[in-house]
Amino acid sequence: WRCLDCIGRPSFCGECCREAHLRQPFHRVETWNKMHYSPNWLWAAWCLHLPCHDGKPCP
Repeated sequence: WRCLDCIGRPSFCGECCREAHLRQPFHRVETWNKMHYSPNWLWAAWCLHLPCHDGKPCP
């Protein structure tokens, strides 16, 4: 994982990407596909933005 919006375009493992973006749900990310970085979505790293219920899923 690599973030295009974080300063320095840092690379992350999936878990670290999720942790780093829990409060940055609109950042654009890419994943390495063994040849180059390709666009991806934060939801693919299980980084879901739940605006209601204190960040918990709706009942």
